[in-house]
Amino acid sequence: MNFYAAAGNIFIEEGNTYIACNCLLQGLSVDEYNSDVWYFLAVALYNHSFKIKDDNLVIHSIASLKRSIQLNPQNLYPNKTLKELGNKNYELKRMIERVPIAEYDNIIQLKAQISEDEVVQAFIKLKSEENKTAIAMYLGETKNPLYYSLLKHCILEETDRNVQYAALKRIHHHTNIHNLKPIFTAMENNGVEKYQPYFTIALENIQEEWTEALLKKYKIDIPAEAEVKEEDNSKVTENIQAIFGLSYINHPIEEIMELYYKRDNAKLVYYLANPLNDEGLKILLQNKVTDNRGQFTELGWAFVKEYIDKMSGSFNDSTKKPKLSEKKSGEWWKFWK
Repeated sequence: MNFYAAAGNIFIEEGNTYIACNCLLQGLSVDEYNSDVWYFLAVALYNHSFKIKDDNLVIHSIASLKRSIQLNPQNLYPNKTLKELGNKNYELKRMIERVPIAEYDNIIQLKAQISEDEVVQAFIKLKSEENKTAIAMYLGETKNPLYYSLLKHCILEETDRNVQYAALKRIHHHTNIHNLKPIFTAMENNGVEKYQPYFTIALENIQEEWTEALLKKYKIDIPAEAEVKEEDNSKVTENIQAIFGLSYINHPIEEIMELYYKRDNAKLVYYLANPLNDEGLKILLQNKVTDNRGQFTELGWAFVKEYIDKMSGSFNDSTKKPKLSEKKSGEWWKFWK
């Protein structure tokens, strides 16, 4: 998964096109042959061109759309977007005809030198707590030192527990660069219980001398997360995989991917559950794919991601043509209305 691109897409949604562009350019730097990243970058550049009134960004946007299509001619969104731009006016249509396909070495020059403080300030302005959690997850997973201050801010300054937990779960990636002890001292002063169980999880991941004393003092027993282990429950796993595959097959993979990165629980669960009968819904609940509120659990999101990877060849290799797995074992046919 391209975590930079996933974060960039959220910043597009939130209207911060400057940070979005830079996240997506970072995404290209780790995967320049990804059609989806080029498409998201094109959208960010086009939107940003209106904010700073720079027509050159429109040219770069069109070039990026062409590169996205070149990498994956079947990608629905860049094709649709380029067609819509051409229908806006004659000037844009002529521009599309003249602009060449983007080249990585040229487009990467647009990347700005963003400070850690700029990232934190952009994060503070995010309107949605869900988006804040997702950004902490995605940028935290990059292990990029640029985002250390963001994780520190999430842990010590944000009040939403999910945001705090997302950052705590990933702060250990910065052990070799930063002294993390002051962060844990601050949490200790604030009251460790409000950060559990990820206070314990983070300490166990850091594994330094100073963490041993804190673990002796504050460690709690953490129950294993509920999961479907394929080696033990292969038939159940196959049934759930088939439920996801056959429920989502009527929706474009690009839409499922976009909803996944936006963490749009409502739509994704609706698409999954709507075709199912009571027995199918019961299977999802019993195996902790969804909870009693109809929300995806962490395991549920993992099944969505697995479906996307199978259908698109994974977000990190979207040049492969999507195809549905031909494996049809299990009793998946029992779960539909």
